[in-house]
Amino acid sequence: MRCHFYLSSIILLLSFSIKAQQYCWILPDSTIQFPNGIIQELPVFALPNGGLIQTKIQNQFFNYNQNTYSEVEIQQVSTNGELVWNYILGDSVCVRDIVVDDSGRVYLGGLFMNSLSSDGHEPTQNTSQDIFGTNMFLIRLSSSGEFEWIRNVSLGLSGFNNELLDDLSIDHLNRCWYSYSTFDKIQVRRLSESGTDVQLHILDGGLITGDMDFDNTGNLYLTGAIGSGSMTVNSSSFIAPYSYNYFVTKISPTGTCNWINFYEDITFQTPSLRVDSDGDPVFVAYLFDTTSFGNFTLSPSSFGGDFALVKLNTNGDVIWARDIPEQSDFGDFMLLNRHSLDIDETGKTWIGGTFRGNLSFENSIQLSSGDITNYNLSFLQFLPNGTLNRAIQGGGNAYDYTCGLSVSLSGDLYFSGIFQDTAQFGSIEINGSEQFSPFIGKWSADPFAGIEDIDLHWKIAPNPSNGLLSIQGNEIDLLYVLDIQGRILHTSKEEQNLDFSCLPAGIYFLKLVNGNTSRTIPWIKTNF
Repeated sequence: MRCHFYLSSIILLLSFSIKAQQYCWILPDSTIQFPNGIIQELPVFALPNGGLIQTKIQNQFFNYNQNTYSEVEIQQVSTNGELVWNYILGDSVCVRDIVVDDSGRVYLGGLFMNSLSSDGHEPTQNTSQDIFGTNMFLIRLSSSGEFEWIRNVSLGLSGFNNELLDDLSIDHLNRCWYSYSTFDKIQVRRLSESGTDVQLHILDGGLITGDMDFDNTGNLYLTGAIGSGSMTVNSSSFIAPYSYNYFVTKISPTGTCNWINFYEDITFQTPSLRVDSDGDPVFVAYLFDTTSFGNFTLSPSSFGGDFALVKLNTNGDVIWARDIPEQSDFGDFMLLNRHSLDIDETGKTWIGGTFRGNLSFENSIQLSSGDITNYNLSFLQFLPNGTLNRAIQGGGNAYDYTCGLSVSLSGDLYFSGIFQDTAQFGSIEINGSEQFSPFIGKWSADPFAGIEDIDLHWKIAPNPSNGLLSIQGNEIDLLYVLDIQGRILHTSKEEQNLDFSCLPAGIYFLKLVNGNTSRTIPWIKTNF
């Protein structure tokens, strides 16, 4: 091969390779099959340095009151998709949220029926006054997955499922908070190191909580739902103006309600919310009807599902609001049921959901599931100014949807979902059955993010060299040559007898790809 790099060829190869490599791995669990696909969520939490914590449902499961209960395996999965540790909870458990503090300790919150066993520790008994009643629980594990403490935080009320643990969050001082609702009151509680309650916020009249997050000074931002009437946030009272409302509120570290915004709704939904590094909250909710957000008015898609993505400032004023542009073809988008949103360190907002049909956005960004009966999962990324930056999708010719998403500090997207039959994620294909099976996956904006496998037997010779090289070992699907700054200089499918003599002397990297694994090998170019 001669060292002639034609620009058009390079662009074509780069566009192909980048697209193919953005999905790093997809891990299906074919041992679990849901006959009807009814599962509300499989929460995941992206660890700061890569990898994730996930919940894995075991074979014995059942659906009750819109939640899935089973024995649950808690797993830490590495950035390469490998199991690091696991922890078992049983026997009838629903994990509703996961958070990890700055020390790597894992907090789990959810519901259980019968009794709650924790990997060999003495079972925690259900205290409900009803045979089908559920209890709320909290568990903390160490960074290595070891048991630290467990609490039954139920209120002992009568009636079926009258208490619901909704959300967990870590504040600016590395303290864990949890929220729960009883359909007439919302409570947000802070935990001590030993797991006891040490601080309380009460939203009297609130029906159900959605999401909560903290800014870097300890202000709490919280979403939830309420019907008509009044709600008292600690000592401040507010009138909900509509028959159905969802709200976003800001509560100071001392418990003062700084402000609350009500938005009209047609049901009791629970928006997802995160606070960016500037302290500005961003939330997303279903858009069922024409709704005003400050100076912005959004109208739902005429074809079906739509969302309202809204950014506020610290005073509660609307900075921008987005939804799906009106479409000339059939297409709609449905959010995750809970935790549909996350924000990376650069202020980019991700939302996740399921779409069908054809969707067209600005900047020529499009999504297409093919036939309108096909549901594909999708993730949309928005810049800090509200501009849609990218849209990615995955799935097949069935019903595939997302169950959870979380973004790492480096911007890698981790997610969970459900799929049928065969599903395609970039160049990665997973196979299931006519029933539904769960999966987890990783996507990266880095075109070379993938599983680095040091056991792949590739050898570059000679190294150093004057540019004449040969590569020996495993088959190569793609070859990349990068300079010391990570810029792509060359892409090809050639495997041996390479000639890079036209390159200046210096240090380079050869990225060798085989399927969904790769290896990066340093190479020194000399002039002699």
